[in-house]
Amino acid sequence: MRRLIVVVLAVLAMVIGMAVPAMAGGATTGTVSITATPYYLCMTLTFYDAHDASWALGSIGEGAVYYWDDEGAYPGAAPSFALALADCAGNITNCGTVGDITVECADFTGGAGWNLVVGAPGAAEVQVTAYLEGCATEAAGTEVDNAPATLLHSLAAATSIGVELSLETGTFSDINAKSSTGVVFTIITDTP
Repeated sequence: MRRLIVVVLAVLAMVIGMAVPAMAGGATTGTVSITATPYYLCMTLTFYDAHDASWALGSIGEGAVYYWDDEGAYPGAAPSFALALADCAGNITNCGTVGDITVECADFTGGAGWNLVVGAPGAAEVQVTAYLEGCATEAAGTEVDNAPATLLHSLAAATSIGVELSLETGTFSDINAKSSTGVVFTIITDTP
């Protein structure tokens, strides 16, 4: 019987010992170390062959395609594909640390205006297409709309890539001069 009491007391001591929190003078704080790598966005757009930030086409015809690098031609001659740097009118450089490149354009104003379309343009419509150096075929270009479209994923830091544009016309309903506020290239990141 004495042995049973000793065993019961030992079991009770163990159960009570597990249920009661330790009251010793231990630490009451914890530390979490935080490390982070900053990133920044930076992009430059430079131009070749006396091109600049405007593309003045002058008088253009219906149902024709014009290329930025041949802006004086009527209509512009298609560049060779795969697109070489020499066939590009501009150059995008990632001067930041990360970056995807998007492209967008505003509709054209003046008279009846022209709407941007993805696909073949119709009445009072135009299609703007962006091409990157190395683009294998004309069909592989990125059709530009009013909303940002991804032109390139992850242009590495301190690297550049040539860029070319085309404008395809539909049919016209007036002969007033048209203009757009422009094609906008933007460097972004998916990192929150």
